Amino acid sequence: MASALSHELKQPLFTISLCAENGRLLLDQGDEEGSARARRKLDRISDQVHRARDIIGRISRYARIEDSDPEPLDLGEVIAATLSFIRPLLVQHDVGVQVTLPEGPPPRLLAPRVGLEQVLVNAFQNAVDSIATRRESDEDGLTGVIELGVNMAEDGLQISIADNGGGLSLSHPEAAFDAFMTTKDSDRGTGLGLYISRQIVMEIGGKIAITSREEPEQGAIVTIDFPAFVVVPPDVPSSTAGEVSANA
Repeated sequence: MASALSHELKQPLFTISLCAENGRLLLDQGDEEGSARARRKLDRISDQVHRARDIIGRISRYARIEDSDPEPLDLGEVIAATLSFIRPLLVQHDVGVQVTLPEGPPPRLLAPRVGLEQVLVNAFQNAVDSIATRRESDEDGLTGVIELGVNMAEDGLQISIADNGGGLSLSHPEAAFDAFMTTKDSDRGTGLGLYISRQIVMEIGGKIAITSREEPEQGAIVTIDFPAFVVVPPDVPSSTAGEVSANA
């Protein structure tokens, strides 16, 4: 947390310091022009203070302490809660979501609820940003779609989140999980989302990866693999989950 704040706040603090020094010199001139320029410097300081406050808010959300104990979670309920939280962003950017759950009893996972929701929310936010970037660059009428799938296997469970955005621009995809690594503009991310997500997934006992989709598809896919020992069989069988479509 201290490292993140130090890294992110250096630029606005430097700008504030420079503007304050220049503003003081302008006021010492004692003329109307100098006073007007000094007021503009004060406005710049105010803008940078707001920027610093936003940075602290974003980092605090990413690095909030997850102190809840792991509990058996119905993945269908966790996904529904995630979609409810992220829906305003999906509507804003006109992105549809398709969710596919395995047939049979709903899969359950032993994990902290807030932590798992945070991982999924971050994956959706990145997917929406990637779709928006692709629209801005070359395809204004692109229909944005995010596909979330849950697959059961003998060795555990996998959650995949695929988008049809701009894809990965990094030559080594694993670098996306490094702290402060981001290809987004400064107002869209701090480079901590995937880093924190990996920490949460590792604490649960799983692994997370990101790759480009295979051609001719375009976009990226995040896969989260959990081992069998954190997959909890349901106490009471429920109706078939099948495929769910949630269009924003």
